[in-house]
Formats: sequence, structure tokens, C-alpha cells
Amino acid sequence: MEVLRPQLIRIDGRNYRKNPVQEQTYQHEEDEEDFYQVITGQHRNGVISARTRIDVLLDTFRRKQPFTHFLAFFLNEVEVQEGFLRFQEEVLAKCSMDHGVDSSIFQNPKKLHLTIGMLVLLSEEEIQQTCEMLQQCKE
Repeated sequence: MEVLRPQLIRIDGRNYRKNPVQEQTYQHEEDEEDFYQVITGQHRNGVISARTRIDVLLDTFRRKQPFTHFLAFFLNEVEVQEGFLRFQEEVLAKCSMDHGVDSSIFQNPKKLHLTIGMLVLLSEEEIQQTCEMLQQCKE
């Protein structure tokens, strides 16, 4: 069996929604390389406190966002798919009289995967960083 490698997948169900981050943030010029918000104040402690409050707000915002991607191992080896089909046949043979047990409760064997994590990636930069980290894991 080939070594399992995690892959980053965009959740299709989220494509119809507009990205709230893009809708509710200041749109800076496209030619700017980096955009930073500058916090100024008369006292160092006040600036640190403002930065902490901003970080808490951003963290709260991120936690409320729907998942945009998931990490998964695809289980598309022939042996796994055949074993799954045998399992499905056995369950249907032994439990087909039970309420709610029919072939519709089983996943398509070609779509079998093991989800190992759900992510909220709100920018292309975050997606790129995640892909780079996954690539490092493969190496």
C-alpha cells in the first residue's frame, strides 16, 4: 500500500458564500506589497493593550467563521475499496431489515477518505503557507 499523504481540500459547499473578511475590511491598493495597520499611543502599555485587544478580536472572528478546507488522507487503494464493498455487502445482508439500513447510507468507495483536520483559511497567503507546510511534511 502506498504511503498515506495528507491533502488540503477546499470545501465545495462554501463556494457560494462571499468571503466576509474581504467584505468587511479596508481594501488597500493592489500594488502594495504588504499592508500593516499602525497602532500609535502616548504610552507603551496602551499600545500593547490595543494590540492584545485586536488579536483577541481577530481570534474571535476566526473561530466564528465556517470551515473552508479540510485535511484528509484519501483511501483510494484497491484493497481498501474492495474491503469497504465487502463490509457494505455484509452489513446489508445481515441488517437490511433494520430501520434506516440500506445502500444509501454508504459512501461511494471512490470517495473514501479519512479527515484529520478542519481549517479556516481566510486568505491566499494562509492557503499557500498551509500547502508549504504539507509539502515539508512529505519531505
